[in-house]
Amino acid sequence: MTNLLELGIHFGTHEDLHRADPGLGSTDIKALLTSPVNGFWKRTTNGRRIMEALGLADPEAEEPSTAQVFGTAAHALLLEPDRFDDLYVEHEDAPADYLTSRDVIREGLTKASAYLPPRSAPREEYVMAAKRAGLKVIDNWQTDFTIKAAGRTVLSKRWMAQLRMIDHIVRVKRPDLGGKSIFEQNLTGGYSEVTVIWEEDGVRMKARFDYMRTMGVIDLKTYVCPDDTPPVSRFLGQVANYAYDLQACHYMRAWEELGRAIADGRVFGSVDPAWLKRVKVDEKPAWRWIAISSMGLPEVDFIDFDAPTALSAAHIQRQQAIETFKQYTARFGPDEPWVSMRGRIVADDDSLTASGVARRMMGRGETTWTEA
Repeated sequence: MTNLLELGIHFGTHEDLHRADPGLGSTDIKALLTSPVNGFWKRTTNGRRIMEALGLADPEAEEPSTAQVFGTAAHALLLEPDRFDDLYVEHEDAPADYLTSRDVIREGLTKASAYLPPRSAPREEYVMAAKRAGLKVIDNWQTDFTIKAAGRTVLSKRWMAQLRMIDHIVRVKRPDLGGKSIFEQNLTGGYSEVTVIWEEDGVRMKARFDYMRTMGVIDLKTYVCPDDTPPVSRFLGQVANYAYDLQACHYMRAWEELGRAIADGRVFGSVDPAWLKRVKVDEKPAWRWIAISSMGLPEVDFIDFDAPTALSAAHIQRQQAIETFKQYTARFGPDEPWVSMRGRIVADDDSLTASGVARRMMGRGETTWTEA
């Protein structure tokens, strides 16, 4: 049974509790626009359970990508630095004097005049002989490192170096910022990882602000930018490709719930009451991306989202996603596999032209298709 978070604002709530809540988040909104069946339903709790029962589950699809792992680590480092060392550890290379392959272990046993297993013996037997002889084998070191890691995520030396450089860039004081750092200007005076839960038109919703300030939201994004591409242009392309504007629209809708939640006393976790009173609940929140290019030498920019036309289009798409959710839920319920309800599709000249395809790509979803 899923534990529901109470409707309201949650400070200091663990990300796992936020993820487990069945409310629709911005990722769900994007998935519903892309494909209600495979984009959204099969990744729900019931969807995963039924897919597994049908023998259609793909365990690898549930594993986070390398980009997601790095992005999550960057979030932890900048937004929850006190927890970073509890969550991550740098990979260590085994010392050169540790024996590795069977042939190397055999050579070490020979030099030590120790018991030598038959040549046909498996590597495990050679490892046991080496341990009895007091020799260092890589298996011992791997076991020791696993114990040292203690369940933490192991990051490569290169990734750790990039994270340290990102942290330096964000915290170094800059003349163009009046002697302040990006961190001081953007990631102080507020609260990180704030969850909002609300109901909208009978549908449960959720959002999680990376960093909440009294006047708006700071959203941290990492992205990969090739050396021959201008970073800001690359990031703005990511805004369209990954629908970051749609996410901003959803979170701005969550901001509208703050006033009601505060007035009703639906505020959970540790937060300064004086700070809470200063939150501009009646104003449109400012939205700023901290965009971190993570390839090679990291680059960090802060970019304000001020595009009313894009926001208006995102609002319409968000409403389409919610209607899609309601229609499919009413038709199939929670325990029956969802089946596409696209109906008849006509591929006309407009939809097959390059400009038509581009418009549909910008529309981000099957709801842009109309039945003749």
